[in-house]
Amino acid sequence: MDVRLIADPTTLDPQSASNVGSLGVANYLYDTPVALREGKIVPSVASSWKVATTSIEMTIRKDVTCSDGSKLTVKDVADSIKRLKSPTVTSRMNVFGNVKDFTVAADEAASTVSVKVSQPYGDLLQGMSQMFIICRKGLDDPSSLAKTTDGTGPYRLAQSVPGDHYTLERRAGYTWGPGAAAGGSVKPPAKLVLHVIADDATAVNSFETGGLDLTDAQGQTATRLKNSPNATQKKTSQVDNYTMYLNEGSGRVTSDVNLRRALFAGLDRASLATSVIGPGATVPKTLVLPRGLCYQPDKVGTAMPAYDLNAARRYAEAGGYTSSGGKLMKDGKQVSITVLIPSLFGPNIADFLISSWGKLGVAVKPVVKPGADTVRIVSTPKSDWDVYVAGGFNNSPSQLLATFGSQAPPQGRNNGSVHNAEFLKRADKASAQITTSACDDWSAAEQALYEQADIIPWGAVNVTWFGHDVQFSPYLLSAVYPDGLGFKK
Repeated sequence: MDVRLIADPTTLDPQSASNVGSLGVANYLYDTPVALREGKIVPSVASSWKVATTSIEMTIRKDVTCSDGSKLTVKDVADSIKRLKSPTVTSRMNVFGNVKDFTVAADEAASTVSVKVSQPYGDLLQGMSQMFIICRKGLDDPSSLAKTTDGTGPYRLAQSVPGDHYTLERRAGYTWGPGAAAGGSVKPPAKLVLHVIADDATAVNSFETGGLDLTDAQGQTATRLKNSPNATQKKTSQVDNYTMYLNEGSGRVTSDVNLRRALFAGLDRASLATSVIGPGATVPKTLVLPRGLCYQPDKVGTAMPAYDLNAARRYAEAGGYTSSGGKLMKDGKQVSITVLIPSLFGPNIADFLISSWGKLGVAVKPVVKPGADTVRIVSTPKSDWDVYVAGGFNNSPSQLLATFGSQAPPQGRNNGSVHNAEFLKRADKASAQITTSACDDWSAAEQALYEQADIIPWGAVNVTWFGHDVQFSPYLLSAVYPDGLGFKK
């Protein structure tokens, strides 16, 4: 079966996956100890667990095998977690938030792995749903993981052609993943070919001419495909969220909180979402996905700035900016911002931002590049950007710590060099409790990001999948697609 992959993986190392392409492939090839489904944690490689704010003990299944046929051991699971201590691994914050240190112990006789953290962190269980398990060959030769794979997932990698396609073959005897029991009579295909197609129009053309059996679509693209002959469609609960980060590094114009507030107040997010995403687009009130933990949009959204040009001008005035000849001035120069835009969004968003922020007198310089290039740029220290238009999803509010609780690159993933003391204070309070009991505190922490204008979500849309001769089912194939897809050709 030929399936669209919206972005090329930046690496095949699952613990350093940083974009949707890397995660899209990793979720077919690797398992995690537990999985997040329908807003709940369910078993995967771990059959049961005991969790507190400073520790977690997981019982590991004994029937799990690796893609080469070898048996997964308790030590493999423990060493996979220990690998997060490596400075070359980027997913530590996803698993442990801002925890400074942790220890891991394996008990082969009891088939358990125990993790203890150096400070309270109530999202340990959810963090394990982000912890990809690597088998022994990959652990012994970690440099190989960038181009080859060694996991326990439902597929194995048969061919890799970066920038073009990835061929996956289904493994026989895969019974332990969260979707294995949910598949019923509908099983996933024996072979998946993931075609890297970033452009929506190109994906639609390939689908309509038979080059793709399955593709996701949204907005105007989905409208076009709804009229495509012989196309089966399924509107899923998968939500694509889009955000804007601001660069608060030293010397950047957007390090000024008054300008950041002016930019956000001068942004008509509802119109932006409709014009860029298309029909069905909404404006999110939180960075947490609807099926994630602590989804509380009504509590979080009250801190987001409303569209108000007059308020935007007042914020600018408070920062010492003046208006002259329709230009927003500071120190004798017009305010100019560089906006980094993945090509996925096309020219519409650039035109919109030029027009919208132009009403404030701000000069906008759009830089449109492929998604992988934009990730590389924002991850490079002191790179040239002020606003980054990005996708983003969080299954738990604690995942915000992976960005706003870490250091700037290359030491961390805080690409915008944000330092929000109030966010850290509120997040520390929330982290000291089991997450499901700390939702109000996590919501307060997220609000602090909007109060300081560090980030703003501007659009969201439910994704519709379209297939040729495809039967959809509840089979939970990939964590990237929460509804899961079962295929029958």
